[in-house]
Amino acid sequence: MKSYLTHLECTYCNASYSAEEPHRLCGECGKVLYPRYDLDAARIALDRNSLRVPRTSASGLNVGDIDGSGWSVASVAQAADGAKIT
Repeated sequence: MKSYLTHLECTYCNASYSAEEPHRLCGECGKVLYPRYDLDAARIALDRNSLRVPRTSASGLNVGDIDGSGWSVASVAQAADGAKIT
């Protein structure tokens, strides 16, 4: 599935980093980096049913189904190479 991750952005100084390479902290100020997504493209390409998480565990909750609603952002929140973000 296509990744909608576009870049990483510093929460403090707004420095921008490539999503193609792993980064944890801003090289300018050392603060946290947030992932940024192309939500407009995701909105067009994905529908609500494609984000549904099947309920398969004994408790009725899937790992991606944190709040029990059946929804997950797993389809959007993945690295550009398709690896899951953990």
